[in-house]
Amino acid sequence: MSTSSRGSSDPVDVALVGAGNVVRALYLPLLSTPDPLFRVRSVFDVDGAAAQHVAHALGARAAPSLREALDDDRVRAVFVCTPKEWHAEAVHAALDRSLHVLCEKPLGRDGAEAVELWRAAEGAGVAHMVNFAYRFRAGPAAARALLRAGAIGRVYHLHGTLAQGRWFTAQGLPARERRDATPWRYGPTGGVVSDLGPHVVDFCAPLGDVLWTQAWTSSLRAAEQAAEDVAGLSLGFAGGAVAHLLVSRWATGHHEKLSIEVAGSDGSVVFDRAGARLWTRHSPEWTGAPAVADRTFLTAFHAAVRGDGTHGGATFRDAAANALVVDAILRGARSGQVERPLTVTSPEGTAPRSRAAGSRR
Repeated sequence: MSTSSRGSSDPVDVALVGAGNVVRALYLPLLSTPDPLFRVRSVFDVDGAAAQHVAHALGARAAPSLREALDDDRVRAVFVCTPKEWHAEAVHAALDRSLHVLCEKPLGRDGAEAVELWRAAEGAGVAHMVNFAYRFRAGPAAARALLRAGAIGRVYHLHGTLAQGRWFTAQGLPARERRDATPWRYGPTGGVVSDLGPHVVDFCAPLGDVLWTQAWTSSLRAAEQAAEDVAGLSLGFAGGAVAHLLVSRWATGHHEKLSIEVAGSDGSVVFDRAGARLWTRHSPEWTGAPAVADRTFLTAFHAAVRGDGTHGGATFRDAAANALVVDAILRGARSGQVERPLTVTSPEGTAPRSRAAGSRR
């Protein structure tokens, strides 16, 4: 039976690929409710013990291989929760079987791979979504709704910080205090731009297409490091708005610190993780922004599987565009120049053009 013919309350049978920290922190609580939207049938992870642990918690079976996890006639969708280096293999395996796919961010190792996965998903004709978790937190969700509705008029600029702490000891060594401090985040492809950068770029999505980026990155640790710990990002948008953001893993004393303000012609919105506030010329007092409908990333993906185009999650196309902006940020940090991101429709192999720092056109 196809998922489209099931009742909206029936759980969708899924395979879970990956059984690491993100699964234990984000997925298990939502999948362990009395009436879950999804029923996990199989779990695969290269760490067999981790797969066994998660499978036992969910009443599923631990599969010995990716192929065996997906070759279950009951399975209609796949959750891809591995490090990004293995996303493409798992996503392609799912698409080859016409399975709907929910993938953790970032979609691919870089923008080119993300674009290729988006095109493959479109060709497969399945629902596809990438979990940008902040979309479903109260503050960012309320702010996004206000910006989409034009509540502050023409947007002029966005500025703020997304920073995390407890990553390092005072000596700059891995602290291992965080549940999400997986080994890849300390490796050469796990810097703060690749990890937190996609989130802040997604905060800016209501501002329109990114035309240029400028960035710097740094490690604040004494020893030679494989990846950056802090970065400053500037983005310019097609409508003329600009954004200036700091991302860091040195928010000492905090687990997480999120503070963003967006200013426009008719008002401003400020938000953190918990909520948003609005000031407008028509109502010149700071007031709490209306909460949006309570929705999790799994609720959104369930709606996408049912064919609801208003689910609010990021599609593979959204994630591919995001990845191309992150690529430009990393290029600019290396070159010291303003960089133009490729677009999802750019011909493959076309190199983006760099411009001298300070140029805006």
